[in-house]
Amino acid sequence: MNITLLNITLLILLVIVLLLIVRLYNKRKAIYELKKFYALIDNKKESKELYKLLSVNSIQDLQENHAIYPWEHVIGSPIIDVTDRKVIVDFTSPPKTWEMSCGVEGPLTICRITNKQTDFYAKIVS
Repeated sequence: MNITLLNITLLILLVIVLLLIVRLYNKRKAIYELKKFYALIDNKKESKELYKLLSVNSIQDLQENHAIYPWEHVIGSPIIDVTDRKVIVDFTSPPKTWEMSCGVEGPLTICRITNKQTDFYAKIVS
């Protein structure tokens, strides 16, 4: 009886350890993919120009600010206009949103003082 109980306990511990290993692997994989995505965004000319205008070094510096759309989709948008208080970019939602018939496109205003997305006018909606 004791051997069976011991075997069951060891089996449960083994399953728990395996689940923890899988969870850790998935978390590391997700972090790697996110870093790869940020590196791709950071290499764009538009991204570097917008970082400079907003006085930030990377997309992570913008993540805590209010966003109408995710910063990772906004940061590579072409710049339309710049003033001392705002930057206007020509935002287009990702291709996946257009495939799902929920894509948008239009000028997005970003405040240069607070780095918050303040206004969006949808010119095209799918």
